[in-house]
Amino acid sequence: IIFLDRATTGDGLLTGVVFLDLLRRTGRDLAEWAATVRPCPQVLVNVAVRRRPPLHTHPTIGPAIAAEERRLGRSGRLVIRYSGTEPQARIMVEAESEATVQEVAARLKTVIQREIGL
Repeated sequence: IIFLDRATTGDGLLTGVVFLDLLRRTGRDLAEWAATVRPCPQVLVNVAVRRRPPLHTHPTIGPAIAAEERRLGRSGRLVIRYSGTEPQARIMVEAESEATVQEVAARLKTVIQREIGL
């Protein structure tokens, strides 16, 4: 979390202080707030690649990404990018169920491996 009015980078201590201040100002109890938090499973899968074409415009990978984004709809999130330091594509999936997270990541991993993997 970045609070641009206070810092230029993420800062865990600052986030904690801002959060505690919010609880104080609203009069909410930490346990009360925590009871409203819904877990959201997430997975990060790395795929070794031999080349790095643009993923979203690749003739096979791009449509596969778009199909998974449609499948997730508003109930999940998908981020696919190349590593900045290694020859890998990174697939991050968040969704309401662990099964969905694993299925989406596995399908995209298969497509990327087939198209540009080692």
